[in-house]
Amino acid sequence: MHEQNSDQHNNDQLNSEETTPREVSGMTPPPLTQGIPLAELPASWFARINYLLIYRDRILESIRQDVGLGVISRTMIVIVAIMGLVYGLVMGGTNLFQGADVSLLDNLLMIVTVALKVPILFLLTLLIVLFPIFVSGTLLGSRISFAQTAAILLTSSAVTVTVLASMATVSFFFALTTQSYTFMKLLHVMFFGYAGVCGISFLSFAYRKVSLDRSLDSQSFVFGLWLILYAFVGTQLAWTLRPFIGAPSMEFSLFRPRSGSFYEELFKILTTMLD
Repeated sequence: MHEQNSDQHNNDQLNSEETTPREVSGMTPPPLTQGIPLAELPASWFARINYLLIYRDRILESIRQDVGLGVISRTMIVIVAIMGLVYGLVMGGTNLFQGADVSLLDNLLMIVTVALKVPILFLLTLLIVLFPIFVSGTLLGSRISFAQTAAILLTSSAVTVTVLASMATVSFFFALTTQSYTFMKLLHVMFFGYAGVCGISFLSFAYRKVSLDRSLDSQSFVFGLWLILYAFVGTQLAWTLRPFIGAPSMEFSLFRPRSGSFYEELFKILTTMLD
């Protein structure tokens, strides 16, 4: 009888160790099997961003169970705004960091406007592609609601902008150590591309995880079309909202006249770099 009690105690202890959440940065996540409305997160937004990176599976489980979608969506919007602001401040300050012959007022205006443009770029892109992604997914047999689709896209955007913001220190370093305006434009395009690949990878994983119809796993072609749509809308919107880096030879302007396309400009940049 004593041995049975001892074995039972050991089993209970093992079960307790398996189900006890691991604490990271002062956060104790609830079990993965439960939906999480994020209501118990610390007030610190840095802690919430940390939660997004470490416990993204738990967030997706909440979305799958249709729990706390409003809280999740609002949290992701704020994360996009904060992280976009961080990268925008560095990106808009390129001329200032390079010591270009531009007035202080023009530099400050560029920093402020780009800090606002970066989060607007991501949120507007999401708003534009949300409806076609939801409708096409529904036609394919997805049972994901419109609110769940919005939460998935917002979470993916938050991941994307967080990855982009992580490159702000690298961008700042190169702005201090180079005088090439063309190089800096290409560098930022590369950083946006890298963040976009990370975000798209997460979006693919998230949509399959949340979907109640696993047959969507075979619809890679259609999902590829979604990604192309997202990329083309994002790049063209970025081209419309330019400048994000002020040209040293030009005065500050909130927007530039519409001409050409992003891909034409990218080709010109690459040609200039190779000459």
